[in-house]
This record gives sequence, structure tokens and C-alpha cells, in this order.
Amino acid sequence: MAVVVKNSKIVDIFTDASTFPDNPNKEGIPTVKEGIYKFNSGVHKPTNPRGYAALRVTGTTATWGIDRTEREVKGINIHLGYNTDSTSTGCLVIYRDSYNRFADAVGFRKEGIEIEPGVKEYIPLSGYVIVDRTFDPGWKKRPVNQSTEIDRWK
Repeated sequence: MAVVVKNSKIVDIFTDASTFPDNPNKEGIPTVKEGIYKFNSGVHKPTNPRGYAALRVTGTTATWGIDRTEREVKGINIHLGYNTDSTSTGCLVIYRDSYNRFADAVGFRKEGIEIEPGVKEYIPLSGYVIVDRTFDPGWKKRPVNQSTEIDRWK
């Protein structure tokens, strides 16, 4: 779930979001730890011709792979995901059908421009993202190889 808050007011709520990677048990795949992180608007995969406007998260801490080794990670974004799975190797995602509405709520989408792969225009801004999984208290108790929150939307 993603909740956009501005000036102490909830602007929009997105239940079609994920804070888990597709395969958190795979070696080299980070899972962002719960916490408060700064973001700046920018481009997801900026050197790729199919890169697009997204939020770039800084100073993130993650656990890695099946042994859950903890360390800082760079390159975490809040970006476009598909509608049936999270499609991420560590980033936070908002599903495709809601992504432009999310970009509007946060304020980084330029008026009249649909964000999709290849569209790199955005409005510069910064803010904070809170990763909090207490809404789903069972997530820490799941076996390491069990699917995550995305199962609810399939």
C-alpha cells in the first residue's frame, strides 16, 4: 500500500503497490528495510532509452538474499510495476494502471504527459517515503521461500 500525504493531509491511497522485490531470496537482491528515506524525482534507469520519470530513494538500508545480510543500497526507486506482480529487483513499485495517478498525487508528473517507458520528463521535487509493513503484520513470519504481499492482487 502507498499513501501520499501533503501538508499533513492524505492526498491519495494506492492499494496496488509493493515494497517487496520479486524474489527476495535470490542472492544479490535487496529488500528495503522499514524506515524513513528521502526521495527526489528523477528517472528510473536514466541511461536506458526506455527509462522514465520516477522517484529516486536515497540512503536506504536493505537486507540481501536468503541470509538477510544488512547493508546500505543505492539505486532504489519508486517506479512503475506491472498489474499482476511487483516486477522489481529491490525497488518499490506502484502498479501500471495507477502509476500516473500516483505521479500526480506526489506531484512529479508534468501536466498532459503520460509517464510510460521512454518518457523522462518530470517536475523536480523531493520528500520522504516511509516503508512500514505493520499493516501486514504476518510478513515477518512467512517462510523465506513463500510469496509476499503481491499474491493478494493476482
